[in-house]
Amino acid sequence: MNHKSHRVLWSVQSAALYILAALALVSPGVLSNARAATVTIDEEQPSTIPQAIVSDWKAQDGTNYAALIESIKADLPEKYKSKVTGSGEAGYLSACHWRRVSRMAPHAKTLKKILYARHHDIGGAIIGYTEDLNSDGARGLGSWGMTMSKSSDYSNGNKGGTAIHLLEFEDYYPEPSELISGGSGCVRDPCPTYDGKKIVFAWSKDNNGYSIFDYDMETEQTRQLTDDPPGVKVSDMEPCVTPTGDIIFCSSRCFQSVDCNINLVSNLYLMDCDGKYLRRISYDQVNIFYPTMNQDGSVMYTRWEYNDRNVANCFGIFTMNQDGTKQQEFFGNQTGWPATFNQARMIPNTMKALATIGGHMGPYAGDLVLVNAEAARNGISSVQLIAPKRTTSGSSSPYNMNGVPEEDKLFQNPYPLNEKWFLISYRKTSSSRFGIYLMSVDGDRELIASNSSQSLSQPISLAERDIPIVTTFKADYTKYDSTSISVSNVYYGQQTNPDPSKSMNRVPAGSVKKMRVVAMEYRTDPAFGNTGSNSYQMGPVGRFGCSWEAKWICGEVDVAEDGSAACFVPPRTPIFLQLIAEDGTCIQTMRSWMTLQPGERFDCFGCHEDKNAAPPTSNPTNNTPVALKPLFDIPQEKGSFHFARIVQPILDKHCVKSGCHNASHSKLNLEPTTFWTNDLSDAENKSAYRYWSKAYYNLSQSNYVSCNALYGGAEGIPPKSIGSANSKLVKNYLLAGHKSVDFDEGDIEKICAWIDLSIPYSGTYTDDMKDTDKANYLARLQRRIDMEEIEEQNIQEFIADGGYRQEKYGIITNVKMPGAQKGIQNMLNTNNGLKVNFMSTERILNISLPSEGKIKLLNLQGRQLLSKKVSREAFLKNAQQSIKLDIPAGTYIVKFSGVKLDAEEVVSVL
Repeated sequence: MNHKSHRVLWSVQSAALYILAALALVSPGVLSNARAATVTIDEEQPSTIPQAIVSDWKAQDGTNYAALIESIKADLPEKYKSKVTGSGEAGYLSACHWRRVSRMAPHAKTLKKILYARHHDIGGAIIGYTEDLNSDGARGLGSWGMTMSKSSDYSNGNKGGTAIHLLEFEDYYPEPSELISGGSGCVRDPCPTYDGKKIVFAWSKDNNGYSIFDYDMETEQTRQLTDDPPGVKVSDMEPCVTPTGDIIFCSSRCFQSVDCNINLVSNLYLMDCDGKYLRRISYDQVNIFYPTMNQDGSVMYTRWEYNDRNVANCFGIFTMNQDGTKQQEFFGNQTGWPATFNQARMIPNTMKALATIGGHMGPYAGDLVLVNAEAARNGISSVQLIAPKRTTSGSSSPYNMNGVPEEDKLFQNPYPLNEKWFLISYRKTSSSRFGIYLMSVDGDRELIASNSSQSLSQPISLAERDIPIVTTFKADYTKYDSTSISVSNVYYGQQTNPDPSKSMNRVPAGSVKKMRVVAMEYRTDPAFGNTGSNSYQMGPVGRFGCSWEAKWICGEVDVAEDGSAACFVPPRTPIFLQLIAEDGTCIQTMRSWMTLQPGERFDCFGCHEDKNAAPPTSNPTNNTPVALKPLFDIPQEKGSFHFARIVQPILDKHCVKSGCHNASHSKLNLEPTTFWTNDLSDAENKSAYRYWSKAYYNLSQSNYVSCNALYGGAEGIPPKSIGSANSKLVKNYLLAGHKSVDFDEGDIEKICAWIDLSIPYSGTYTDDMKDTDKANYLARLQRRIDMEEIEEQNIQEFIADGGYRQEKYGIITNVKMPGAQKGIQNMLNTNNGLKVNFMSTERILNISLPSEGKIKLLNLQGRQLLSKKVSREAFLKNAQQSIKLDIPAGTYIVKFSGVKLDAEEVVSVL
């Protein structure tokens, strides 16, 4: 009969820790994991229990006291059953008290000190209205006059009276103390340092933008860490304190606009604990939400995106290293339901996370789910609705813009304690205030804090925490030119056949000849002009339904016969990849993006490969990065791909000057004559605020090109399903031949590239604008340019101060164990017949197995690093398996699935 073993944190012997600390081989904080004294909370029932808690008990249970007393007692641990006394309401309250104690006592260390914020309900009509910035005087859509995002809760008289509270559990009914008062402004997002001595938070003193502050628990002093750039207002919010003391936070200082409406964008920024070296680390299309630290030292966050794809289902959970390297999907980047994930936080010692879900349009709250990335990286099978657990259908209505009914948007800010219990900001109805609860996945709950006039949110423990084994810092701001990517095999990935060794679906090996690297430039705020009457495209670079962003081709690199490719790419720039066939058509496109930090090398095993599968062993031919080659004569620079400059000359030479596709052509006039889009009767494209050519407008509205940018499905697409490979213009005319037209070298590839960039017209957002409009846009863009200059100064100061120097950013993987210590072992002897022994220095994992079965090694982000099957014959020959592990220091999970048991253990190794 199979059973799960208990989870055990497995670390090196204490003797090794003392030796390493004495030798000062690592930064002091890295190994000083918290081992606090036993935490005690008075369990005795007080004479008076707060009425709000009593009312919540009765709301859950009812008032049949006699039956409830017996039912509650039956579920209590033995140590508490006998403590229940009395009958009637008094007996019921006694039973409820001991039920509360039994639920909370196992988490006493975490619950001893709890922080939370009190403020208005954040979020307005569209998710992303969190910055709370007033108009900065800019003129907006059409007339350039608008008011920036404001929360609807402000209009209900709930502005001000804000605070960060501390709950100290001397008993199980603590009264909150006001730790930080925000006065008439708003304080939010408390995040303590790992030692619990400081609290970092966001504060809007004047209800017009936020700054990051910290609060010293000993001196009770606050300190402002971020300031507005000269002459403008920004919002810095949702700070996340890293193990090194650095602070990652969301900020509107990227000066971008949401693609589909008038709204601000916030991306991720990084600074040290004193506010120095502030620099941008995410270059993402629209908002980034809620960065949190993971147990393995990585950072989790939500990324809102729709690069050339679905307009509604576009919020995935991502992770990255603390320096911004290794940005990658954790879950849901290609998932149709739910439409959005937010406020995700990892469950300790698992590859699972809790998150809120909602629709594309809705408040900064939602339903609550458990995401099991180990089961699959995308799809409804990995998403479990909880509190209470219930079936996830994912059919019909969940595939619309909202996805989650308003009455179910009851949760905010989950803080997992284990796989069953978590702290949560919760409201009983969508019109009531949020309170702080301890809750289970089954919906059992204990009210911890409430307020009748304002909501309470962002619960987080102030307890001293174990410091993760710090991941390697790979960013190097002195090595911009060495930033690179490599792909081991472009034919391996999620769109492959069930056998990963086979090619991509319908794509024979050897078909991919080149890999194209495309960069994106994001529009500034406020967006100027739009296409579309329902699903807007703001600040468009082409007609409705085409490319979301302005793009340019960085270049191309050859793909070897084995599917490998490697190249240098521009750092701190959003890029995506396309696989190009010999005829110039695109076989597969990324429909997302990646951003690398300076000096980073990002290694992919395939084309959006399954991260839950062990990577295939290979020795790729093209593994050394080379410089990108231009696409013929197209400059490798921003703004270079413009229809009028790249495509129109080809049409002029072969289609217009021949006397065919001119104004006299009955179906397709391809002349370069331009017109003001607002003169159109076409409502979808009337308000674009730019000039287009007749050739572009006629060709793009015809059935000659395949461009499924706006309403493409969220899920992955089959190769050759959209773009040039599936376009009538390419298949039936350019490649098949049309009236004996002899195209010059590169002509067909350039037209294919235009289609595969999702048929943009303009190369930049100011191309083809009127002069006045262009000047207004560039004046707004100047704020971003000025901010980038400030960042560059900060980076140079960071470099001058040693960058990621050993004294502050010491890495455990750099530790060299003294020779006399080579025999040190990490030991785990489970009580289920499984024995595990890890040789730290030799990196050898020894496992004594109770039966034949399968061994897996995974990191906490679910990446499978090892998968080994032990047959019965092999087990009978030798029950102990010795496995060499070439892995960095970190935290991992060893899984064993056998005849007699399923077991998994958390492993932290140096």
